[in-house]
Amino acid sequence: MLLPSVASTPAESHESRAAGRITALLPEDQVLRQKQTLAAAKDMVLLWRDVVKTETGARVRIELSDGSILNVGSDAELRILKSDPQRQQTTLELLYGRLLAGAIRIVKPAGKFRVRTPVAVAGVAGTQFGLRVDSESTDVVCREGLRPCQQQG
Repeated sequence: MLLPSVASTPAESHESRAAGRITALLPEDQVLRQKQTLAAAKDMVLLWRDVVKTETGARVRIELSDGSILNVGSDAELRILKSDPQRQQTTLELLYGRLLAGAIRIVKPAGKFRVRTPVAVAGVAGTQFGLRVDSESTDVVCREGLRPCQQQG
């Protein structure tokens, strides 16, 4: 399920706000965007500030515009705050649930790939990592990468 948190302004074009697309989902789910309910589908374009919310047993795979891969687990809520491939700046917010992310290698000086949670921020550069979030804690596990994950909280 996809829930928008903020309506787009007329000055923002659909293309400039595109964050990536859904590349796989299980089972079929729904998308809510700007108070409309849509059927989630493979190749659906996701926008900045969209919220991907999975139900029990559901999973969603997202390819961001920069090539990073996000696997959102069952019973999770992930907000795409920003995904700017030209500046290599990605900011996500995992409110609860599990996320496995394969972030591309950051090479631009101002580049960043961050995942915020209610109690922490994980910043990475060219890393495959997983997060598990509940109301009281955030667990970060680095699977591989050039730099270790950093957890602040």
